[in-house]
Amino acid sequence: MTSLPSTYFGLFYPYNILIAIILVILFRILIWLYFPPQERRT
Repeated sequence: MTSLPSTYFGLFYPYNILIAIILVILFRILIWLYFPPQERRT
């Protein structure tokens, strides 16, 4: 159980950054959809 995280990060290291970026982008898109910036409206 203790070696699972190390092996997981070791195998999917180059993909962790991509997954993190994708998650952040999706989260920001959801925020923009639920809370659209009203300052942009002119």
